[in-house]
Amino acid sequence: MAIINGESGLSVKNELNTALTELSELRIVTLTVGTASVAAGNAGYVKSDGKIYKTDASAEATAGPVMIGIILDTADPDDACRLQIRGNYTTTGLTTGSIYYVSETAGALTTTAPTATDSVINALGYASSTTNFVIMPGVAYVTNSIDAVSINTQTNVNAYTLVLGDASKILEMNTSAGNIVSVPSSGSVAFPTGTTIDVVQINSGLTVISSGATGVTLNGSTGITSQGQWKALSMYKRADDAWTVLGGA
Repeated sequence: MAIINGESGLSVKNELNTALTELSELRIVTLTVGTASVAAGNAGYVKSDGKIYKTDASAEATAGPVMIGIILDTADPDDACRLQIRGNYTTTGLTTGSIYYVSETAGALTTTAPTATDSVINALGYASSTTNFVIMPGVAYVTNSIDAVSINTQTNVNAYTLVLGDASKILEMNTSAGNIVSVPSSGSVAFPTGTTIDVVQINSGLTVISSGATGVTLNGSTGITSQGQWKALSMYKRADDAWTVLGGA
């Protein structure tokens, strides 16, 4: 274990003290209020127009890459208003030790991080006691986003061979004639093991999953042909040149 002593130790201690002082230093900006009135104690942010608005974690624009803090004045649109962006803020009813996040209720804070889709998780600070809130907004935030699955629709195509871009996607076969979806060999298209693909028959033509190359094995407990319009076949790669097909007739 390294031991810091002498002048080196004092230097490190002084640097730490300086850093802590800067973090707790009171910082307030005075601007004007935007299009809606605000109240003292609201959580607020500075919009691109340079004015103060209530925060809202429902959207990235009102709680994400913006300057946030506590509003110190009750004010109407275009009135001067102060926003405290760092330091100790005196209030009541806090839960000691809790981190407070921007809420999905405009101007409010919460000890529970938002979970709704596309909501923003951005901590404004923490409670050092039931009456003292330390404003320490971070430089980063995250959003609760859900990635949508892409859809590849093949219209009037009676023979289609899977490509790497189909991985983890939905393949729709839109044709009135019987059609074949071929699974290529691993040497031809290197789908990672565990790849899933859903194939949906969206027209009257039945879809058949077929081995597109020698050595490709398709395992299915019931079959590899779709069961009718708007019925799906789900498939996953379990090993090189070995796929399992589910939902077939």
